Amino acid sequence: MPNLWQTNFEDAEHLLAGFPKFDSARLAEERVITMEKVYQIAPAEFVPLIMALPKKGRVHLIDVDGVWCWFQIESVSVERLSGLLPSAITGAETLRADTILVRAELKMSLLKQSADPAVPPWDLPCYRFRAAPVTVRTAPRVFYPTEGDPVLGTGAAASLAPMPLVNTAGVPLSAVGSRVLTRFSFNYNMRSTPANYARALDCAWLWPGHTNAAPVLFAGIEFPPLTLMFESFSFEYCEEGYSYPAVADGAETVVSGIWSYLKCAVRLLADPLSFARNYMNVGAHRIGRGGIERLWQWTDDAGNLAFGSYLDALSRADAQEVSENLFLNESGTAPSPLGADGRQIPTFRRGVLEEPYDFNLLGLPAEAPLE
Repeated sequence: MPNLWQTNFEDAEHLLAGFPKFDSARLAEERVITMEKVYQIAPAEFVPLIMALPKKGRVHLIDVDGVWCWFQIESVSVERLSGLLPSAITGAETLRADTILVRAELKMSLLKQSADPAVPPWDLPCYRFRAAPVTVRTAPRVFYPTEGDPVLGTGAAASLAPMPLVNTAGVPLSAVGSRVLTRFSFNYNMRSTPANYARALDCAWLWPGHTNAAPVLFAGIEFPPLTLMFESFSFEYCEEGYSYPAVADGAETVVSGIWSYLKCAVRLLADPLSFARNYMNVGAHRIGRGGIERLWQWTDDAGNLAFGSYLDALSRADAQEVSENLFLNESGTAPSPLGADGRQIPTFRRGVLEEPYDFNLLGLPAEAPLE
């Protein structure tokens, strides 16, 4: 008895003559084509047929009048058209007794035409490629003053160098805002192997939040270090049945089988100014001989504000603990000195929040697909 789960529903016994046929199309961001198929199957074959049809989101190879094309399935709907046929019907179409007619409607977007049917899904270029602006919340630490700023002075339209975002007393300003970055998103396929599965798992839970440690060429643009962030990655296991004619040893034959692959979706965030950020090097403690010490302040004999440890402040009547964060020097042993304007010289720690990774290991598409 034949195994119903291994039935080829695309043969002449199951797929009615004249099908598949294309009913309609919608041209928007994607070329979406509606294709209709009508199958003649035994009632017991209904579930195996459903399992054999491609699912939404999968890529599917179809022969369109002698031109092999890769499509992505947008949706699939199935309905039963008849009850059991009581007897064979002869004429233009011959229908077998004790079968039913089932109609499948597939809406598909064209990915690639004139494809070699022997080329597997993982050799397709990336698809569903998008580059779009995205607003990201920021808390800037530096800015470029312009004319009218009290510190910049007159005679200049704008500062040519970034300055700390502090008020005129040297106290850091809180200026939470937003800026526009670019989000790249796309799909691509990887061959399903144990090594690629492990690699995909790493991308899904280890890579998000990391930036590129080295220059990387992606989408026709070479991104300097720390300008790309791996935002998200997801994947699913897919199987795609294939069957196409071929010539072997001078004789025509049919090549068939199942391609197993991982369909991957990637999102990258690009910042032309770098994902490295300045973090204010401020605090109310210093590193002393005995470790971390609380900073104290008092007025010295010359009338200047002085800082030190509790022991240094014991002999000063006006000594008190530092109550506000101060910029520290590079070694963290004392507050940052005052500049010519009488304000503290700001100091910053600079870096990224996650360890930079080598994005060249990802095999990102060097050029955006034009198809």
